[in-house]
Amino acid sequence: MSLLQQAYTWFDERRFVEMLMRLSAINSGTHDTVGINTKVDLYQEWLRSLGFETRLFPSTEYGNNLAAVGEGEGKVALALFGHVDTVYPVGSVSQHPPRIEKDQLYGLGTSDMHGGNLLLTEALRFLVERNLKPYGKVLVLLNNDEEWASMHSRPWMQRLLLEHAIHVGLEFESQEEWIRGINVTVGRRSQSAYHLTVRGKEGHAGLGEGISAVDALLFKLLRLRELVAQYEGMSINITGLFGGGDGMHYTTRAGDAGATVSFRATSPQEYFKIGKLLNRIVANEEPEEQGSEITITPFNHTPPPYLPTPQISHLAELGRSVAEELGLPFTTGLKGSTSDANAFADVGIPVLASLGPMGGGDHNATEEHILLGDPLREKFAFVVGLIDRVCALWKM
Repeated sequence: MSLLQQAYTWFDERRFVEMLMRLSAINSGTHDTVGINTKVDLYQEWLRSLGFETRLFPSTEYGNNLAAVGEGEGKVALALFGHVDTVYPVGSVSQHPPRIEKDQLYGLGTSDMHGGNLLLTEALRFLVERNLKPYGKVLVLLNNDEEWASMHSRPWMQRLLLEHAIHVGLEFESQEEWIRGINVTVGRRSQSAYHLTVRGKEGHAGLGEGISAVDALLFKLLRLRELVAQYEGMSINITGLFGGGDGMHYTTRAGDAGATVSFRATSPQEYFKIGKLLNRIVANEEPEEQGSEITITPFNHTPPPYLPTPQISHLAELGRSVAEELGLPFTTGLKGSTSDANAFADVGIPVLASLGPMGGGDHNATEEHILLGDPLREKFAFVVGLIDRVCALWKM
């Protein structure tokens, strides 16, 4: 049998499901160090059993990051990566335990992204057990704060990528289930988040006294939305609105108001315009803003967006050849979300994403799931074939 046929036949769905349900029964929201460390320990145990040298990089605030290195017989240095944290608060598992309905496995983190992490480790197990090590080196990275833009772990990750002279990155976030066959991500948007705080002056609203911080903030937010709308690839999301002050009464003009705004950009040019757009709303252009003051505080950001480079396009073509051998449709796409793939592109490493199982319902505790059966088995065979083909044909 061909390598792809061997992988398709070898894949043990029962084992995969058992491992994924075990992981999904553990709370591991960002900052839940107990749950994150518990999951990292499991991945470390599984990777050590394959002969990988593992190392923990701890954080008291976020829990452990895990790096694992395996040596092979080829020349290409690969980085396979995912994240351990989820978006769900402590206690969510008791309300949403993992379950199987027909051909879908539901559970917290099944799609985003323990299903992908397991596909990664099982692909390595297949290769190691058959003494097929086409790579020169494999670096596995599982970090602890991706859902918070990897602000803590990103420097660690990028340092290891450069230290190990990585040639290619493969990310195992899930693939949208509504896309037939194999679909890989070749570009991603960025995210930048800021706290906006407006200070006005409290006063008796009935007498027309004071300066409403809420009114001033609303006018600034409307202006900001208009500015963002000029750029086709940029979007804005506004959350965390508040307004009040010491008086905190409906007859008192609010002395303080604030909001959180996050931006998505599709191109580096848009990404670097965000600061300029924010500077535009500092000025008090409307009568309702007169006398107020705004403070803009950045608190969360990713590297710039990335678009397909010739190297990324070459990676995708290698993927296409594997999918064709499996008899599956193959497409590429850009994603509106961001991920650690941005950190790879930021240091010049070509990367393919969405190599995990087909799934959906991300960030929804009731609906998050992956597909079982043929879609999962086919994606596993594709991943094995992609690793082998990249190692054989990648031009350094």
